[in-house]
Amino acid sequence: MNINADLYEPNLFDSTITVSADRLTQADCDNVNLAITGSGMASLEDFCPNIECIGSDYACGWKRCNTNATGQYFFEDYYYYMGYGGNGTIQAPCSGATNSFVRVFDQSTFSNLNDALLSCVQFGYYMQGKTTVEINVYIDKTGGDPDAASFRLLRSFSVDTINACGQFQVQTVSTDDPIDIDFESNKETLVIEMKTPVMSEGSIKGGGQFNSAVKDTTGQTYVGDCNGGYMSYASYVKSHSSIKGYNEYAQWYVRLHGVEGQPIEKNSSDDDDDGLSSGAIAGISIGVIVGVVALGGIGYFVFSKNRKSEFNDPLIKA
Repeated sequence: MNINADLYEPNLFDSTITVSADRLTQADCDNVNLAITGSGMASLEDFCPNIECIGSDYACGWKRCNTNATGQYFFEDYYYYMGYGGNGTIQAPCSGATNSFVRVFDQSTFSNLNDALLSCVQFGYYMQGKTTVEINVYIDKTGGDPDAASFRLLRSFSVDTINACGQFQVQTVSTDDPIDIDFESNKETLVIEMKTPVMSEGSIKGGGQFNSAVKDTTGQTYVGDCNGGYMSYASYVKSHSSIKGYNEYAQWYVRLHGVEGQPIEKNSSDDDDDGLSSGAIAGISIGVIVGVVALGGIGYFVFSKNRKSEFNDPLIKA
């Protein structure tokens, strides 16, 4: 907020918004600081760890990632009214237990994800109270739907979250030691997970916005199935369709920032990851025939069918 900026008064009865005659004053902000300090918290940073204010004019907003991050990877763009009225709430499936909220980033959708250097993760949530969540960054060796048994952990962050009103928030976690997304094959995917603990007071849920375009793809939101695995949030919603507030198109908001990488070049050896490619098998067969027919001769065949990656799409922006 800005000193002397306009203040708006919503009218819930006729859905109108009017500009108030009042203005935000320095004294208002001083009173807030006084209340925060009096509560035992030393600063705005203690009260709102995901908010940053620039200078002394109280121009505040969600914490942003470093501006030198040239690559951004996301399925849903941020917009001002995201999360308004509870839209995009991702319910926590596991009562009285740790919950997980997951997004999967594949190489066919994000062509420059391989060898990217990630320095920042932004994620959305709704909560009441204060707790510490885990943000985990994995590579899934098998690709497709997330499979915990095939995860390779790249980095884990502990992040303090706090909100007294149960509203939507965007949290930012950054690192000065970038995470190298080094895929070993085209099928591997990047998995981002938020793990939320059991809270003695309050609650926390995933937060984001609606996106029907990713439903039934690996780009959709997944949640923990309470047994160590994962299920799509859409399938969870279907089994709870009678409960108000569940929407199968709700997606957990995740936005990644870093330096763009390069696609893995796919060649004929990728035809069969579990054995010899069809080209290699054909080469062996021909070599045997030549060796039998032309005794004393040497059959020398080299098969090289390198081709460019078919993943040339730009980063998805919406």
